[in-house]
This record gives sequence, structure tokens and C-alpha cells, in this order.
Amino acid sequence: MGADLQAPRHTVFYAYFPSEATGTAAADALSAEGFAVTVAPLPEEFLLEHREAPNPWRVTAERKDRALIPDFLRDSVDRCTAIAHEFGGQYDGWECGLTDAEAAAIEAQQK
Repeated sequence: MGADLQAPRHTVFYAYFPSEATGTAAADALSAEGFAVTVAPLPEEFLLEHREAPNPWRVTAERKDRALIPDFLRDSVDRCTAIAHEFGGQYDGWECGLTDAEAAAIEAQQK
């Protein structure tokens, strides 16, 4: 069973910023486009091990109501990249979860 790319699923996009202020400004822009957004500093342990990290503030933008295709994923990557650039940050990628039906099918196969 392959993934149903036309089914709505939880999708998360990540970007990193040099300050809380720039991260918050980017988060506001993403929120205005319908994303649920959080801004948080990277864990202190990570920053101690990676002192050269130029962007210690993570912005996480999430949607649960959209299918990956036909345009949502490409448009979202483009917007997240543009907003990160606009506010001096760096876009880092995305991930998505399984739908309930996909998770159930995998569970059934494992029995």
C-alpha cells in the first residue's frame, strides 16, 4: 500500500532564525497564511555542542488539513523558503505523518 498523497495529512515545515524577533516575525507571516506556528529556542545542549549555529531559534509551521498534492507541498516549501530568506533565516525542510488509514494498514500488516 502506498501513501495517498491526495488525503489530508499532518505536515510540518522547519526554519531557523538568528533571533527570537526574526523568528516571531516569520511566524506571524506563516500564521497569516493558515499555518499553526511555534517559535522556540534550540535546546541548550545542542547550542553548547554547536556553538557555530547561526540560527538558534526554530520556527515550526504545521497544517493538518491539506493534501500534499497537487500544489500544497510545492507552494508551502516555496513560501517557507521565501519567508525564511525575508527574515534572515534558513528553511530546513518538511515532514509529514501517515493518515489514520495508512497507519491502520501498516499495523494490520505487522500482525
